[in-house]
Amino acid sequence: MGGLAYLLWLAVDTLRAPASAKAVAEEAAPARLILRGMVTNLLNPKAAIFYLALLPTFTNPQHGRLVLQALTLGLIHLTVSALIHSGLVTAAGSARTRVRRLDGSRGLRTALAIGLAGVAAWVAWTTRPG
Repeated sequence: MGGLAYLLWLAVDTLRAPASAKAVAEEAAPARLILRGMVTNLLNPKAAIFYLALLPTFTNPQHGRLVLQALTLGLIHLTVSALIHSGLVTAAGSARTRVRRLDGSRGLRTALAIGLAGVAAWVAWTTRPG
């Protein structure tokens, strides 16, 4: 329920955001943005749950040390994730100029707000009891 409320708040906040939000985003240094993203991912409890719940099912005591197997699998996962995220960042960087032209437009903010509200509706529909 909290996630649903947060998505709806994001949708409303997107509609209310001033056009000058673009200037705030441009002031942040790329290194600071990377550090912020890394800290957010490291503090994400879902990542710890993933490693604790899923990785042990792929280890086998007959194939050597479990710690070494878990570290190897974790390193493979991190490498694949880094490659995928690098591709996403590169694609976003190439789309930057086109998005900048639309950033101040009411239409783009409205489309984003509708998208967020749509995701909220989907979450509400798929997680309803019964």
